[in-house]
Amino acid sequence: SKPKRIQGAWVTEEEVQKITNHLHMQSPPQYNDEVVSQPVQLNGKGGVVMDFDSGSDDLMYKDALRVVVDSGKASASLLQRRLRVGYARAARLIETMEDQGIIGPADGARPREVLISSLDEIRGDMTDDLG
Repeated sequence: SKPKRIQGAWVTEEEVQKITNHLHMQSPPQYNDEVVSQPVQLNGKGGVVMDFDSGSDDLMYKDALRVVVDSGKASASLLQRRLRVGYARAARLIETMEDQGIIGPADGARPREVLISSLDEIRGDMTDDLG
């Protein structure tokens, strides 16, 4: 393919500031206070975790545990297919399972090893809910 010439106007910082000030004067800002009121915690890996909707993830996590234990292997693509979720959500579920010691660490492109043989081995209150 041939390179295409793209042309645009140069806008200075001063011009941008004038436009944003004008827009700001047109109506008062409407902030969403829910965003700043969410608890923020460091996840220990250099990132930040914000828990926006932990209630819906509980049920999905339980389903993901069943899939992983029943199949004897764990991978994001397996969860994507079985639970019909996107890669980001499947990867988060996999990371949570690893953090809780349910599955082993990543080994290249291979599925992760499942470290438990049944849902009964999971400690805590979750066992009763998994039924």
